[in-house]
Amino acid sequence: MKVDDRKIFLEWKNFLRPETIGIIPAQGYNPEEKHSIKALKWLRYVSKSKGIHIQHARNGGEKNIGDYRVDGYHKNSVNYVTPLEPRNAFSGGRTEAFKLYHEAKDGEQIKYYDVTSLYPFINKTGKVVLGHPTIITENFDDISKYEGLIKCCVQPPRGLHIPVLPAKINNKLMFSLCRTCTELQQTTTCLHTKTEIALTGTWVTDELIRGQ
Repeated sequence: MKVDDRKIFLEWKNFLRPETIGIIPAQGYNPEEKHSIKALKWLRYVSKSKGIHIQHARNGGEKNIGDYRVDGYHKNSVNYVTPLEPRNAFSGGRTEAFKLYHEAKDGEQIKYYDVTSLYPFINKTGKVVLGHPTIITENFDDISKYEGLIKCCVQPPRGLHIPVLPAKINNKLMFSLCRTCTELQQTTTCLHTKTEIALTGTWVTDELIRGQ
């Protein structure tokens, strides 16, 4: 190397200001985030064809859900369902009063419906859970083929005088024929869709069969 070239090289090496020339790392930027070009193209295709915004590595970065990152995320298409929790099948603590006071007229009969606690009777004569359950998460058969707890989305039948299935709505135990009507405390005629009517919860199979 000539003296002049060596002098220029040393000046460049020793006096180059920081952040002047960026050298790309050998593994690229953010090497811990590896992406598939084909996957990104497919996500872009889905986004364009459906006219929706999908967040991914090259469009806002991968979405964090808890401790995990997902390749593609569209808020309105996420239907996150938590695992079945047996404790959620237990309901109690509510006294139903359709009308607190009514004065009967001549010739009128007042009817009162009540459900008496059956714990002692069921504990003595009913079915008891033994052993560990078989957990089923796919390829479901008809409900009548199972015995145990089921977490599902169900449409209560129309026209029942007293609903059968309990549900926690607005942090209260309710017996409802329409989830949305109950959430809004609507007392007028129900015009909601099947999706808006449906209840999601955990019930004993006997309750579901009875409540269909």
